[in-house]
Amino acid sequence: MMMKNRTILLIGLALSLLISACGGEGRASLPAPQPSQTPVLPTATLAPTPTPTPSTLTICTRQDPQALNPYDGRTSISKQTALGILTGRLAGNETLLPLELTASTLNRVPVRTGTMVLTTSGEVLPLVSGLQVWPAGCHGPECALTWDGESELSMDQRVYQWDLSPDFSWQDGTPLQAQDFVLGFQASAGVQNRANLWRHDITESIKAPNARALTWTLVPGLTSPGEVGSIFPWLPLPSQMLADLDPSQIAASPELQEGLPSWGPYQLEAYTAGESMRFTPNPAYPGEREGLWSYDGLELRFVSSGDEALAAFSSGGCDVLDPSYHFDAADLAANGAAASLEGPEAMSFLVMGVKPAAFDDGHAAWSDERADYFGQPELREALLACLDLNANYQALAAPLYPEGFAGPEYVKPSAPTLPDPNGALEALGWQDADSDPATPRAARGLESVRDGTPLALRLHTGQSATDARYAAFIAQQLGKCGVAVEHLPLGAQELYAPGPEGPLFGRDFDLALVYFQPSGMRFCLDQTALQIPSAANHWVGMNISGYSSPAEDAACFSGTDPAGTPSNIPSNTALPLIPHPQFWLGLNASDE
Repeated sequence: MMMKNRTILLIGLALSLLISACGGEGRASLPAPQPSQTPVLPTATLAPTPTPTPSTLTICTRQDPQALNPYDGRTSISKQTALGILTGRLAGNETLLPLELTASTLNRVPVRTGTMVLTTSGEVLPLVSGLQVWPAGCHGPECALTWDGESELSMDQRVYQWDLSPDFSWQDGTPLQAQDFVLGFQASAGVQNRANLWRHDITESIKAPNARALTWTLVPGLTSPGEVGSIFPWLPLPSQMLADLDPSQIAASPELQEGLPSWGPYQLEAYTAGESMRFTPNPAYPGEREGLWSYDGLELRFVSSGDEALAAFSSGGCDVLDPSYHFDAADLAANGAAASLEGPEAMSFLVMGVKPAAFDDGHAAWSDERADYFGQPELREALLACLDLNANYQALAAPLYPEGFAGPEYVKPSAPTLPDPNGALEALGWQDADSDPATPRAARGLESVRDGTPLALRLHTGQSATDARYAAFIAQQLGKCGVAVEHLPLGAQELYAPGPEGPLFGRDFDLALVYFQPSGMRFCLDQTALQIPSAANHWVGMNISGYSSPAEDAACFSGTDPAGTPSNIPSNTALPLIPHPQFWLGLNASDE
């Protein structure tokens, strides 16, 4: 009897989150794929045969992406996988990229009343008298000035320039042009996600000086390349198809809803709603067809159940499972995984709801609204110290990794420590009246909380086995400090639903377990007051805690804040717990 031995190859996915990467299949998933966020897909190795035969690689994903229009407002990991196939941004097998950054310059420009500038508080506002800004040559709070409305003022302005390769064409043979990228930027104006809104706010202009050149000019005051990243973030759109449409109409364009034309290695051949997408090689693609791109076809199958996907993987119905399933080491061990882990990982963060949305119009301690638990920084520190992550890190991290793989040391949390967190809680006014650890502490003499209010917190998480394990740990550790924890596991669509209804983006939670992935943008930018989800920004900001500090915001926007450090969350509003690897499951098969 012929037996097929299947060895699972695990590949780490570089997420961007979400809470663009908050680990869900909802609105808070990933932004449009970028080379800096490129996951590495395995290449299936089949037993050699005397005569090469056409082959198809089947990738399974949790949901139907529904459309390949990058600017229709719908995001999910499944959609990123589909777009990655189409654009060639899925594989570590070096694919050609059409744009090359050729210049990043800092220019001194005069600014006048009404010029849109970045203020020291991180807002993009028209320049008026009394606005505090950084003059040219100034990149820190010590030299900031308050403009008097009359004096001549110059500020520094960052300009990026890219050159477009002449080798790329759309699948209909039309050359890819710089104007196509400008059109992508224009079409994205209506996409309501935090990264997109921020990039539009800080953009003075996107221009195509000619068919092969592209410039991105930022508003004066935003000077550090690390604040934005040096990768053009908008995917191109086929201007030859959409030239007659207003950019605001592109999201609903029937042509794009039927399928985005390709300039990458594959093109969409067939789409059966609820079942699959089939991709075939794009004849206009100029690159070598090696590795992943050597297949005669790629099929994206939609399998909603993780158990069903694993069964299909074992039986050969799926060659690759994408990260939308959120497998952890337990899932992999059950399938006899021999692991290879590559690439950066997301971090799990425990976030405290410092300021609920209900507080935006004021809060009274005597009202029925959620108590102002986290207004005290000392309480936040004491609760995080109760977790004792320094002692529990290895025990928490080890089950996430297949045997032989340890969590990288650079992500080990810098957790607050207190010699006696229980004593700290008592001193703050959270008293244990009955000395019964089974009953929570209650408020006594607190200015912002009614006497007798129990220290009973709701913990929102996803529904994965890893989330359940984290939640049990958090409840156990906080319970030792007299804190009651109610675990509320929710499906991704519900957990990451837009505000005001969604618990995260609607800022209606006590504690939440979410996932962040440091990206090309400085991490502190996601935690400024501008990123607090609210009706004003369409409930898409990343600062779901609601924490606000003008001083910390100024340090971030001036460039004095460390770049890209996962632990850089202000004032203990969130704590990086441990790395959360997200795996591609790929196939390395042989017959014997």
